[in-house]
Amino acid sequence: MVGGYLRDAGNMVQISGPAQTIKRNITAQHELGTIGCPTLVMHGDHDFIVRDAPNLACDLIGDARLVVIPDSGHYPFIEQPGTFTTALRAFISETRPSG
Repeated sequence: MVGGYLRDAGNMVQISGPAQTIKRNITAQHELGTIGCPTLVMHGDHDFIVRDAPNLACDLIGDARLVVIPDSGHYPFIEQPGTFTTALRAFISETRPSG
């Protein structure tokens, strides 16, 4: 599944003209440091579209955890739903306020 996904995803990132300029210039990086709660960043290990973004997000968010989903591309919640759900449930369980 991942191999087919990567062939299709390659076509999705081939944008040109104004759309390419917008994609490069719109960012929320300056806002990530304002997040004040535990944050889960999930990333497919075969995602080449935003390869460096998960690590950057974790660096900028004070209390962030990165989970890399194996054998997945840009859509780990579709490509590896069991692994994705397990990681999400674990994060919620570990960060849920007690009481």
